[in-house]
Amino acid sequence: ANFCALFRATMSKLIVAQDADSKLVSWLGGHLPESPSFASTCSGFIADGDKAGLAKALVNVVPQLLSSQSLAAADLQVPLTYLSHLIATESPSLSSEYLKALSTSPQGLTSMATFYNFLTDSQKDMKVDTLTALLSHATVTGQQAVLLPALSTVDALLPTLGLSPRRSVLESLSLALAGTPQGYSYTLQYLRTYPQSSPLTLPALKLAQSAIKAGLADVRKALDLASLPCLSSIEEHASGLVKLLRLYVSATYAEFSSYLGSEAGAKVVSDEGLDVAVLEENMKVLELLDLCNRERLVGYDDVAAALGASSDGEVEAWIVKTTQLGLVKARMDQVGRVVEVGESRKRRFGKEGWEEVR
Repeated sequence: ANFCALFRATMSKLIVAQDADSKLVSWLGGHLPESPSFASTCSGFIADGDKAGLAKALVNVVPQLLSSQSLAAADLQVPLTYLSHLIATESPSLSSEYLKALSTSPQGLTSMATFYNFLTDSQKDMKVDTLTALLSHATVTGQQAVLLPALSTVDALLPTLGLSPRRSVLESLSLALAGTPQGYSYTLQYLRTYPQSSPLTLPALKLAQSAIKAGLADVRKALDLASLPCLSSIEEHASGLVKLLRLYVSATYAEFSSYLGSEAGAKVVSDEGLDVAVLEENMKVLELLDLCNRERLVGYDDVAAALGASSDGEVEAWIVKTTQLGLVKARMDQVGRVVEVGESRKRRFGKEGWEEVR
C-alpha cells in the first residue's frame, strides 16, 4: 500500500527510489498467480540492466493485470504508469504491442492517455498511432471523459501533421467525441480538409450529415457549415439536408416556410426526423440577422413584417433571442420603436455567394 501511494504521489515525474523496479516486480508477482515465474524472470532483467526485456515481460502480463480482481483501479494505474514511461523512454518499439494489450479492457483507456502524454514531439508518428488507438478505444467503450486531459496537446499536434494523418486523427476525434462541443469542432475541421468537389468517404458523409442536422438545430453552426468547400459533394448524397442549409443562409422566411410546406420539404423533414417548429424559429432568427446586416437602424415595423410578429413585445422577444445567441449586438429604443445595431454576424453566403461557390 505504501509503495502504491509513493507511485501515485510521484506519477507525473516518476521520481522513485533506485530499487523501485525490484519492488514493483515483487509486488506484481503477488497479484499474478497465473504467472509464477514472472518475478524471477523480471529480476533477471533488472540485474542485467535490461530495460527492454523488463518492458517486454511487463507488457505480456498487462491483460492479466487489467482483468485482475485483486487490484483496485487506482493501484492498477501504478504499474501501468511505470510501464508507459518505460516504453516511451526505453522501448518505443513495444508501443504497438502495449496499446493492443491495453485495448483488451475498458480500464486500459486511462493508461493509453497516460502513455500518449509521456510521448515527446520527436515521437510524432508514435503519438499519432497512440492517439488513434486511444480514440478508437474510447469510441468502443464510451469513455469520452477520459479523453479530455489527453486532448490538451492535440490542437498543437494537428498543424504539424500532413493531410492524410491529420484527416485520420480528425475523423477519429469526431467519432470519439460525437455529440459534444469538442466533437462538433473537430468534425468541422475534418470536413474542411476536403476541397471543393472532392469525393467524401463514407465516415465523412455520415459525419457531414450529423453536422448539418446539428446546424439546422443551431443557427450558429449552420453559418459555419455553409462555408464548407465540400458542400456540393455532400449534396450528392444528402440533397434534402443541404437544400435546407442553403435556404437557411440565403432565403427569406416566407420562401423557407413555402418549401417546408411543399411535398419535397415535408419529405426531408420526415425522413431526417427534423422539428418544423425549431426550423421555423431558427429561420426567423436568420431573417432578423439579415435585417441587422443591412441596416444600422431597423424599425420594429420592418421586423414585424419580416417575421410575421403581431406586437412590439413579440418583436422585442425576437431581438432578445438573436442577441442572446451572440449573432447581434444591439440596443432597443422602445420609444422610437427601432433597433440600433452595433455589430452583427454575417449570413456568410447570400444568393450571390452561392453562385460563386457553384
